Amino acid sequence: MAPVDLTRSVERMERFLLEVLDDDWGANAYEEVLRHLEVVLADLRASNRSDDARRRISAFGAQVQAAEAAGLMRVTDALEAEVRVLLPLLSSYLSGFKT
Repeated sequence: MAPVDLTRSVERMERFLLEVLDDDWGANAYEEVLRHLEVVLADLRASNRSDDARRRISAFGAQVQAAEAAGLMRVTDALEAEVRVLLPLLSSYLSGFKT
């Protein structure tokens, strides 16, 4: 089962990204993150611990890190703060997968 904190963080990030999309600033980059987020959220809600889910979650984390490094996650204070919460949660969750 996915940790509740991680699932809630991904849900909050989804909400914050949708708000940013409403302002239409950098929409393509945010839409790309949202596409991956939706699949990851479905994996977390279904407690999917397959290798495919691990790869998707890992790729999502890398995508969020890259977007953060490019400054895309600093558009709102809420989104920036959520990224600081989300990335360690993702890392911790991924470390629990058997390799």
